[in-house]
Amino acid sequence: GRMERQGSKEEEGEGEGKETQDMKIPTWHFNGVDYPYYEVRMEGGTVCKVRGKQRRSVNVFYVCVKDQAPSGIFIHVEEVGTCQYLAVYASTELCHNKAYRIRDNPVNTIHCYAEVKSPRKPKTLLEHELELAELKRAANKDMATATASTTAKVSSSASGHGEGYSKDTPPPPPPRSVFDRTVVNSFLQGETCLKGGGGWWAHEVCIGSSVKQVHTENKFRTVVYLGFWDEDAHKEWFLNTNKKKQSKSHVTHLYSNGDVCDVTGKPRSCLVKFRCSGGGSASQISMFLEEPTACSYTITVEASFICELLPTVDQYGLFHYGEEEE
Repeated sequence: GRMERQGSKEEEGEGEGKETQDMKIPTWHFNGVDYPYYEVRMEGGTVCKVRGKQRRSVNVFYVCVKDQAPSGIFIHVEEVGTCQYLAVYASTELCHNKAYRIRDNPVNTIHCYAEVKSPRKPKTLLEHELELAELKRAANKDMATATASTTAKVSSSASGHGEGYSKDTPPPPPPRSVFDRTVVNSFLQGETCLKGGGGWWAHEVCIGSSVKQVHTENKFRTVVYLGFWDEDAHKEWFLNTNKKKQSKSHVTHLYSNGDVCDVTGKPRSCLVKFRCSGGGSASQISMFLEEPTACSYTITVEASFICELLPTVDQYGLFHYGEEEE
């Protein structure tokens, strides 16, 4: 067919002088990017039956894409009209001409200068800082008042006057961190799972059932089981292992026979280390996962309610919380 080039002959080569710099190169907008293009129209294609004897034609936009092979590739083809087409051909060859390179958004530097006799900080910032300072002073004053009141009450109680505890009645110990027993029992019975992790994989510990990694994307859920609970396998491991499986502050459970590992060809396994956390909120739970060897995992669960569970473990490290009350 017949080929016609659209554009100025000054477009060839790099930097053909002022004419190349001043000419207006058309652009093709695609995926948020404006691509300068060199257009070639091709006519005389096969006959279009829909339009009688008229032949097909195509406008080819040549664009600069630096990460393409020099030979180039068609990145877009569409029928813009009946038997009339648009094709976009990306190649590095056109990048030799600066006029056809993708234009970067200009970055303008902004310099700010204070006016003469202007304050060191903005007025609203100074007012905000004064307000914070006033709130801090008020809080310190309230704390000092409360401390003085408590001291006076204790002194009065110690001398046998006023309300409080006498010398013969010692004050009660400070209250322990209280955790909802319903939640604890629900966890120990496997009705509630502990969830952690904030990256690509989240992990879940369902005591007496399984440990798994979960990835959710676009309503699709991918689950990898790191191990399942087998009480007999755990007891055998607990009695025979030399690892630090138990102490005053933690106990470890074994979850085995998980999904087969692609690396080792063996089932995955996971050690769950329940650790007593002395500080923090009663409802605060911390979890983190490690993979010491391929497809062999360790999940550490730290929480204050575990401190109440550890005294109830048996010779196999199993919890018996609440059984003494039945």
